Amino acid sequence: MKNVLLVFVVVLSACDTGPDGPVETIDPFAVIRQAYATRDPQLAASAYLPDAVLTYDFDNERVVYTGAEEIAGSFADFLTQVPLDEPLDINFRVENRLLTGELSNEKGYYRLRGSAGFEMFGRFEVRRDMTARGAGRLRADYSTSASNADFEKLPGPPLFDAGRETLDPHFYGRLSGRYRLQDGCLMVITHSTKRLYARNSCTNRWQGLKRVSGLVWTGGATVSSATPTHTYTFTLDSTSADAPARALAVEHAQQRLLAEREHRYQR
Repeated sequence: MKNVLLVFVVVLSACDTGPDGPVETIDPFAVIRQAYATRDPQLAASAYLPDAVLTYDFDNERVVYTGAEEIAGSFADFLTQVPLDEPLDINFRVENRLLTGELSNEKGYYRLRGSAGFEMFGRFEVRRDMTARGAGRLRADYSTSASNADFEKLPGPPLFDAGRETLDPHFYGRLSGRYRLQDGCLMVITHSTKRLYARNSCTNRWQGLKRVSGLVWTGGATVSSATPTHTYTFTLDSTSADAPARALAVEHAQQRLLAEREHRYQR
């Protein structure tokens, strides 16, 4: 994942609150999509202050770029590695934002996709200058490795095109399967491209689940019910990045039932 550029570009957004009150700022996440889609290194670099620092810390190799010219060059170098007919799309999940004085410190994960299965993930930590002079541009940008699980586990939808987002088949395939509840019933979890489904083998009732985060979902009384009555919380197996979820907790009517994954089908 060397030379993968996590840069933020300039689109005017609604006013943010800076140290001196409301400030018209750029949206540092929105136009990164435009920068990748249009393959424009200068557009990407314009999101940074003239003395900004961009750091990549991938695969035990740390590379630092200082200033807009070096940052634009890094972006251009990455694009030379991607075929011209390869469409690029990046999306973000923000973990937290903290305004401290004139800086907005923002952390989260990104997913960069191309066609034919090209996909990579990273973690970002940025410092935005929220003064009138900085207008939300970046003073510092640090990027390091991450996984699809890191991206998927965060709560809420991605920042862009949430309605078109589909479930990652690898990550949500890890959650699918049969879980044996404490009362002896089986909870069967499946997924489509848009949502998870749960069926209790004792009641034979299906629920369509709604995402809270990658590992927490809620369900109503029926497949299409909008009122949540159950909460499903999955626990991943930490022994392997590809291992299926090992447990499931189901909360309903102030009761919490634990379930262990069944690795073999049992009648």
